[in-house]
Amino acid sequence: MEKTLENYFLFIRNGVSIKQFDGDGIPITRIESISNEYLNFSKLGFANIYDENYKEYYLKNGDILMLHINSQKHLGKTAIVENLDKKVIHGMNLICLRPDVKKKLPEYIFYFFKTKKFKI
Repeated sequence: MEKTLENYFLFIRNGVSIKQFDGDGIPITRIESISNEYLNFSKLGFANIYDENYKEYYLKNGDILMLHINSQKHLGKTAIVENLDKKVIHGMNLICLRPDVKKKLPEYIFYFFKTKKFKI
């Protein structure tokens, strides 16, 4: 029986489009946030958001972020969300894949995305 990615994820979606600048409030992911293939909290953006309007876009531990734009060199870079202890909004230009942990471990899927077989 053939399986597709949808079989292993609760959802696969792009982030919310929010104009970012040097602001404050709830942090937002951007391309630079995963450029080194881990979620770098010092590279998050801000847009002075303090309310719960983007609650459905908050990241959770185990989420996998994948870069789907930019240069071929960076295309497909992934990071797994770990040690998250605050609200972070999933921003545009990164796909969020939320694994169904009942079916597969997020770490297994994350490492599969790093393989040559997946990237070809």
